[in-house]
Amino acid sequence: MATWNAAWKVIKSAGKKIPWDKVIEVAPIILEKASELWDKNQKRKAESGTPKVDAKEQVTLILSRVKQLEDNELAQAELVEKITEQLNSVTDSMKIVASRQYILILTTGCLCIVAVMALILSLMK
Repeated sequence: MATWNAAWKVIKSAGKKIPWDKVIEVAPIILEKASELWDKNQKRKAESGTPKVDAKEQVTLILSRVKQLEDNELAQAELVEKITEQLNSVTDSMKIVASRQYILILTTGCLCIVAVMALILSLMK
């Protein structure tokens, strides 16, 4: 009974449509966010050479840098969320493809058995 349940699950999942529209929809957003993060990091590297300033200005610069880091962290979290959504879509798609492949393997095996039986029957005549 368990094998029939497993087979039914495979058949149901093979009938699902692969959500390529979601995968394609999310890809440009991920590329855009990754590009933004890259540009921000490159800009920060270029600005890292700061002149000597007094204590109040240093505190202001540090607070500004902390704010930038917080913003960067939020952008990275958003990017990770988008990547996770895309990976989930791809994973679902691969499950569907695997189910279809399993059905094809079973069908091919059954057809091979039928072909061998037909060959044997034709040779026996």
